[in-house]
Amino acid sequence: MLLGDREPIRVPVCRDRKLSLDQSSKKVLEASIERAGLQSRYNIRDNYISHPNGTFFFFRGLSSVQEREIMGWEDCDIVWIDQAEMMTATAWELLRPTIRKPGSEIWLTFNPRYRYDPVYKYFVANEQPDAFTKLINYTDNPWFELSPMERERQADLRDQPDRYAHIWLGRPDDEGAERKVLPYALMDLCVKAWEKYDIRPHDMKGVIFGGLDVADTGAAKNALGLRRGPCLFRLDRWSENTLGRTARRMDGAMRELGGTRLYYDVGGVGAGIRSHLIEMKPSPTYGIRPENFGGAVKGPKVLYTRGQTNEQFFQRRNAQLGWGMRLRANLTQRLMEGDDVDMNKCLFISPELERREEALAEFDQPIWEEDTSGRMKIDKTPDDAPSPDAYDGAILSFAYDSEGGLTRPT
Repeated sequence: MLLGDREPIRVPVCRDRKLSLDQSSKKVLEASIERAGLQSRYNIRDNYISHPNGTFFFFRGLSSVQEREIMGWEDCDIVWIDQAEMMTATAWELLRPTIRKPGSEIWLTFNPRYRYDPVYKYFVANEQPDAFTKLINYTDNPWFELSPMERERQADLRDQPDRYAHIWLGRPDDEGAERKVLPYALMDLCVKAWEKYDIRPHDMKGVIFGGLDVADTGAAKNALGLRRGPCLFRLDRWSENTLGRTARRMDGAMRELGGTRLYYDVGGVGAGIRSHLIEMKPSPTYGIRPENFGGAVKGPKVLYTRGQTNEQFFQRRNAQLGWGMRLRANLTQRLMEGDDVDMNKCLFISPELERREEALAEFDQPIWEEDTSGRMKIDKTPDDAPSPDAYDGAILSFAYDSEGGLTRPT
């Protein structure tokens, strides 16, 4: 508030949904004005706060703001978004390039919710060089131990140890990991296993497989996962506006590495990638296999577990693909616990994976459920999260494992 008193600034103050100004960030600003003794200088109204020098704070709910209004914020000095963990990918992609006035800033305050939330992925998992990020906890409050909240903290430490780090230490909420297809902790263990066993992909058995997820529109990106045997050693993600260029970039990577087979998602825009590959000169030296995420399972009559076949256990092909990678990760966990496990059946993830933390956050996003027939189905976009491109590219690279159906390891 002192800055606005010294010079004119224009500041939209936002939340994803503005339900009530009585419970909004407006109350925080009013309290700041009072603490600074500036009540006589600011004009506090129901929907805005102004200053005679031209400073103007106004309050919006992002979910109800039209694109045209956001485009009108290009002359703003600061945009403050509170509870930014609730922002959608669409709102963030629209807002970020709009605030471009020289010296302008976007301030985001949030309590990390899920690893796949757009703001967490952008600023924490994938650190931005032009951003300042600071973790603030109760430990930064020198008077906290004297407050009634200390009793609440002690109670949560005793009664909710699994969620304590989220509630009190600002870490993502990983509760419910048992419902995640590729939970963060398990995938991070696969990274640690690579380091522990000094994995070198060229020493592992097997050929190189690629998995290509073709982007549609908006914030989605193409994703190319590359693996050899149990090793996910590369994961490229990029934006492109034509299928031809996407095909050429993918083809270059496959030829460079001597890839043997490419699996790609035939749904949506991915359906057109095959024709571009076939028309290339010279023709691809690797096999091309389409995969339909929403299609039937492979090896439907093959026994998976406990008297259930693949078609009885998995609802669609996408569940079979995701769970196939999960089975490998489970064996890695057993390996790390000291069990006698065939390393070629495990999963190892390269610590040098491009934007690794962001990729692990996307792996952590899909959750599994049961349909009315008790079959496993996968929701890749819970809470309307954007499609996890890195996850799709990775599981496609392991599609060979389940071409004849999956069998649960004993």
